Amino acid sequence: MKFIIPIIILVLLPFKSSSPNFCICPELDDRNVAEIKKSSDVIVIGKFISQISFGKNDQGINTNGYFEIDSVLKGPAQLKHMVINQFPSGNCRELFDEKTEYLVTGYHITEFKNLDYPDKQVPPPAPTIRDSIMECYSLDKNTLRKWNTIANENYVVFTNQCLTFNFKSKSAKKILED
Repeated sequence: MKFIIPIIILVLLPFKSSSPNFCICPELDDRNVAEIKKSSDVIVIGKFISQISFGKNDQGINTNGYFEIDSVLKGPAQLKHMVINQFPSGNCRELFDEKTEYLVTGYHITEFKNLDYPDKQVPPPAPTIRDSIMECYSLDKNTLRKWNTIANENYVVFTNQCLTFNFKSKSAKKILED
């Protein structure tokens, strides 16, 4: 009996999460907010308007796509639209609702570069962004080509669930405070 209660708690605990995909983001304190504001290339308010699909597995899932900007808080002042990129985020991808206004922070990407990862026995390291170039491992050539075409024609921003906030949320208000 004493083992049953802990097992029930462990089974039900994930359903207590506020995230539908069980991403764990650090709590927003003054230090984290300052770091997000400092390190982000872009802080904008707006709405996700349409998805960019890369195959059968992501159809109808609003994670990568076009974002219409109502207000630029940091970044190019004339920016009216951008493309959201989240593909290296795994469980931390934001699932956008087209009717919701968001505060999005993120990193500008001008190019996607595929790096060779020789050790096929273990998963490759997570992608990195250096000088606005996202370096990825094992990205198929068609996806790489498509993202580079998008980046040549649009302002692309990498973000995820830990950097994107419902505009009406306490977290967004915390980011907006000076």
